[in-house]
Amino acid sequence: MGEVASMKSENSTARRAGAGFGTDTEVLRLLGAESGFLQSISGAQVFDFIGDMPVGVLLFDSDDRLVRCNKKALAVAGANATAYVPGTPFEEIVRSAVDAGMVDAALGREDDYIAERLAMHRNPGAPFVMLAEGRWIQVYKHVVEGVGFVVFHTDITDIKRTEEALRESEGKFRSLVEGSLQGICIHRDLRPIFANQAFADIFGYDNVDEVLALDSLLLLFPEHQWRDVATRARERQDEPNATETVVQQAVRRNGEFFFRRKPPWRYRMGRHARNAGLRHRRHGAGNNDAVER
Repeated sequence: MGEVASMKSENSTARRAGAGFGTDTEVLRLLGAESGFLQSISGAQVFDFIGDMPVGVLLFDSDDRLVRCNKKALAVAGANATAYVPGTPFEEIVRSAVDAGMVDAALGREDDYIAERLAMHRNPGAPFVMLAEGRWIQVYKHVVEGVGFVVFHTDITDIKRTEEALRESEGKFRSLVEGSLQGICIHRDLRPIFANQAFADIFGYDNVDEVLALDSLLLLFPEHQWRDVATRARERQDEPNATETVVQQAVRRNGEFFFRRKPPWRYRMGRHARNAGLRHRRHGAGNNDAVER
């Protein structure tokens, strides 16, 4: 079973008692235990329940003084865990972390940050995220009217690192694609959602925005081929590993026709999005061979 942080000293015990929040019943009220499964279990069991929670839990009374916290809260607090003594005012806990230089957003503007943090405390809203000692902590406050409030601290550092790695990967991919000499277009049901400049150049468009403004990639083909192109697109939606290669006529923005060799479309970005890459070589005046893949 998990444990809830106990009193640090006789003095802290006195501070807790002075807060008028010393009984298990009052802590249960703070947790909103008048309803639900907590109603039928003892205070000790509730504390075990809190102790086993995977997030940091801090219970404060109506005077903004800490009542209890669990081990996870101490772990998330890091070096500031020494301030988590029952009876300690909320502001003192915040100031302790700021004075220790633990909160990145407070560096060089300590007093302003504390004022902002207390304003958020007085008017809680949606959960927010703060960076402390290189870790990202999501903070959420739940107010129990007339009783006190509960603060939940969740370490989301791993999630943030994953998001950052994904952004970095996407950035590298975008740089590679946008700088490619091969025309690349990503579409959903033949509606373009991304294209690089090389793709726009092949079809005679000045920029990518003009390609993305197209209602359908069918406009890049002669009208008499639209049914065939749409049919092939639907077929390859369900057969991403098809091996058929097609030589097909296409049309530039200025109406000029050219032929392209189209190997099988490759499945990309989920069931309804595809990556079409085009490259072309000039074979005499006005004649190009474009390859889509």
